[in-house]
Amino acid sequence: MGIIGAAFEIAFVLGGVPPIGGFARTGTVPQHRRYVAAGLSVLNFVSPISCCRESLHVDLRATRPLLDLSHLPRALRHEKLAPLMWAWASPRRFAG
Repeated sequence: MGIIGAAFEIAFVLGGVPPIGGFARTGTVPQHRRYVAAGLSVLNFVSPISCCRESLHVDLRATRPLLDLSHLPRALRHEKLAPLMWAWASPRRFAG
């Protein structure tokens, strides 16, 4: 999924965005550019989901709850991963 997302981003940066942004600017409502950007983001999110099939066979998939947080205590005790996780969760990262 990461490679597909990167490919979409590179394609948007190199080819698709300048003409689309120009067409969005010609509208009478200034919010058109926001709507076009939101639409491209939704398209970027939905297209891999709808175009790419799951590569892992059904028999090999793990069965677990949708939101399984049982691994977090062990990750927070990990010597290299814990500082990164605590820094990410820190409220200071939202400060100016």
